[in-house]
Amino acid sequence: RPIKGDAEFYVDAFARYAFRKLPWLSERVKVQAQINARNLLDDGGYNLVEVKTDGSPKVFRHMAPRQIIFALKVSM
Repeated sequence: RPIKGDAEFYVDAFARYAFRKLPWLSERVKVQAQINARNLLDDGGYNLVEVKTDGSPKVFRHMAPRQIIFALKVSM
C-alpha cells in the first residue's frame, strides 16, 4: 500500500533587459541585466520523506529556500 505525500509545486522565473545607448558609455558597449528567481512561491515548510511501518511520520525534509540571483553582463 503506497503512502503518498502532498503535491509539490515549484515556480522559477527570470527577466532580462538589454540597455540601449547609455550616455556615459560608447555605442560599442552592450549592457544586459538579468534577474533569476528559483522556488518563487516558497512557504518555508517541511515535506514528509519517510514514514514508519504504522504510517506515522519518520523523516522530514526542509524545502529549498527561495533564491534570487542578479546578473549584469557588459560586453564590448
